[in-house]
Amino acid sequence: MTLIVSALLWPLQYESFSSIYAGTEEDLIGILEQELALTNKDLSETKKEVLEIKEIVLEIRNILTPLIKRKPPEPVFVTVSIDDDPFLGDKSAPIVLVEFSDFQCIFCEDFANTILPVLKDEYITTGILKYVYRDFPLNMHKDAQKAAEAAQCAYDQDKYWEIHDLIYANQQNVDITSLSDYAEEVGVDIDIFNECLDKGTYAAEISNDINDGEEIGVRGTPTFILGKPNPDGTINGQLIAGSIPESVFKSMIDSMLKKKD
Repeated sequence: MTLIVSALLWPLQYESFSSIYAGTEEDLIGILEQELALTNKDLSETKKEVLEIKEIVLEIRNILTPLIKRKPPEPVFVTVSIDDDPFLGDKSAPIVLVEFSDFQCIFCEDFANTILPVLKDEYITTGILKYVYRDFPLNMHKDAQKAAEAAQCAYDQDKYWEIHDLIYANQQNVDITSLSDYAEEVGVDIDIFNECLDKGTYAAEISNDINDGEEIGVRGTPTFILGKPNPDGTINGQLIAGSIPESVFKSMIDSMLKKKD
């Protein structure tokens, strides 16, 4: 695996390193596809090859993290609605984390399966943090739109987080049949669920999330807004484009707790 990573990294210049490190999944996948094309690699890879590429991407990030030293960008602050989207935690929590996410995004999966559980234990269940999930399916992911709609259909039956976790645990299988299987596994009324999904009941809701994200500068996934809530259902917070380490999330939350309004 290290030899593959080295081969992919060799042609890239320092600027490409920076874009990989700081960018979103869309930026990174674009660069990887260019490099793979130069080696005449067939991009219609099998499931095994897709998993190998995911490992390569994550290994590249691990290699680049200690190598790149650059001045951090100036923080960007935005105001965004939390809409009526699914959330974890106390609705009156003093700090809110909104994620614009994509069920087929590999960095979103990494956040969902490794970082979110830590934040849940330390901040969400203790009433400090409210976490809101908003959909931002990318065009490059053919099944992401329907996966988002499926989760909303399960939300109708109070099974949102159950199917959310199942989808991220089985990210390589999110076709319509698989989504229906996951819904049945979490215990929804499958006939109602399938009708909801077939009719595209929540297509407009997903579009609303996308529009809200684009208005504040979201261009890839994951993108986070961490801030404090307003009485009108919006939050003022810092926009964080791309995945960041668990330690940075915790540091930002702790710092925010110490600040007075």
